[in-house]
Formats: sequence, C-alpha cells, structure tokens
Amino acid sequence: RIFSPSYPYPFKGKHNCTNVISAGPGRTISLYFSSFHLARSDNCSLNYLDIRDGGSADAPLIAKMCYTSIPDTIHSSGNQLYLNLVTNSTTYQSGFDVSYTTSQQRGCGGVLYDTRGVVTSPNYPAIFNQSADCYWTLKVPGSELIELQFSSFHVGPDLETCGDNFVQLFDGEIDPTRQQPLATTRFCGNLRPAIHIGTTNAITLHFRTSTNNTGIGWRARFQIQAEDPNLSGSVPTGGFVPSR
Repeated sequence: RIFSPSYPYPFKGKHNCTNVISAGPGRTISLYFSSFHLARSDNCSLNYLDIRDGGSADAPLIAKMCYTSIPDTIHSSGNQLYLNLVTNSTTYQSGFDVSYTTSQQRGCGGVLYDTRGVVTSPNYPAIFNQSADCYWTLKVPGSELIELQFSSFHVGPDLETCGDNFVQLFDGEIDPTRQQPLATTRFCGNLRPAIHIGTTNAITLHFRTSTNNTGIGWRARFQIQAEDPNLSGSVPTGGFVPSR
C-alpha cells in the first residue's frame, strides 16, 4: 500500500513525493484507491497526484488526480508505475490510501488488504471480451468480518446457466493452483448480487470470462462489516448454482 504523508492523519504544506512501483518482467500493475482527498486548487495546479505509465517523470501520463476524485482501477501497460504527489496547501487535507496488485494478465486478480477498498473487473467500465480466469483475495484485519457490496454489475448475457461469463464468491482464501474451489452460486447478467457478509475476514472473488463476454463488468467495495444488525448473515441471492 502507498499513503500520502501522515495518513490517516490530515497534512498540509509543501510536499513533492515520488513513488515508483515495479513488478517482475511480463507483469502489469493495478492501482485501487480506497480514499482520496487533496485541497482544492484551480485546474489541479497546486495540489495533485500524477500517475504515469512507466518508471520516470517523462513516462506517459495516465491520470492527474486532484480534490476528491476517486478513479476506477488504474492499470499499467508494462511493469512499472510512477506516482508523484505535489501539494502547496495552507489548509489540511486527508490525503490518499492506495493498494496495488500485480498480474500477468492486465488487471486480473491479486490480493488486497485494508479496512476498506474498491476493486473492479479488468477494463471496467468498458466491455472485457477476452478469455480470463481471475481470482482476487480481499481481506480486512483478522479480528473482523468482511462485507462486500457491488455498486455496478453486468457480466455476460442474461442466461439461466451463465455460460463461461460469471462471478463467484468464496468465503476465506482460495488458492486455485493448490485446491479446486467448491461449486458456489454463479452471478451473471445485470442483476447485482446482494450484500455479502463473510464468515471470516477474507473473501475470494472469482471472475471468469470468454471472448463472447458482454456488459461493462463490475465494481465492488469491501470493508469491515457494518454495524447494522439487518445485514448480519446476509448472503448473495439469485444467480445460478452449478451441479458440482
């Protein structure tokens, strides 16, 4: 994870901070912002975060973020990302908290650990019509239960059996290279799954697609379980339950 100065406490003043994220050869990087707030400035001129697609200040600019904008997942095209935070503020700003994962297929899977966070399908909110088999492990601190809620969802056509385009949720951490996940409900089409409360501090999210996938994908937020007794024990509903 990468934080702004003093995070989670507010900060002010002049700062010029650089972070370079590097992954292994042949891998790409995905950034997931859980919070973002810098002091307002005209045209992002005084307080901003530059994200560049490479390892230096002259790499192509992917995003220039300022004020309270939280982007969808940001992906690199190669194995490096360059982040440069510039501030010149006399007022306090809460800063940012960003997690990152690396994967061979762009934006496909990884491990995210935080008290809260946001994760999206590859290429969201554009159609991702490629064959993929992605697993994300989402975790909150060990003494807590995790809650997952989809804010947007459209995967594949509306089929009774979901076909080869679907999302599955598993309680706990699943390593598909070492164990065969049990059959669980598959979600597809454009009906959002209900809020899911895990039985532990971790959820594994499985996203499978084929070249005939349609829809914009999905965006989900995970966090420590909300103190709401009406949500306790709620599980995803609907979807298709496979026979195995």
